[in-house]
Amino acid sequence: MFFCPTCGEPSLIIETSVDLGPDDRSDEVAVQAVHCDACDCHGAALYEESRRGDGEHVHHVMCVLPTDEVHALHLALTDVDVPTLSGWAGKIRRHSTHPIIYRPECV
Repeated sequence: MFFCPTCGEPSLIIETSVDLGPDDRSDEVAVQAVHCDACDCHGAALYEESRRGDGEHVHHVMCVLPTDEVHALHLALTDVDVPTLSGWAGKIRRHSTHPIIYRPECV
């Protein structure tokens, strides 16, 4: 179960996700559109997983988006527009202030 970083409720849903493959930082990188059913917040999320060095490290963050940007993100995800999604990944890295918390025991 994913907890919404804005309201704290266990109601964050990953609506769409596109895997961008590995990059120079991570073994897995995915750009995601997320939505919270509790507070109706929409956002762009970035999931990064690295298995380099001393074990597995996960970095999962989001930034809240205004409506016009939500539509642009969904379009890029639907079209699997990798160059645009790579731009989204950079934007989320720069502007994310909300870590996403996953608690499997709450499922």
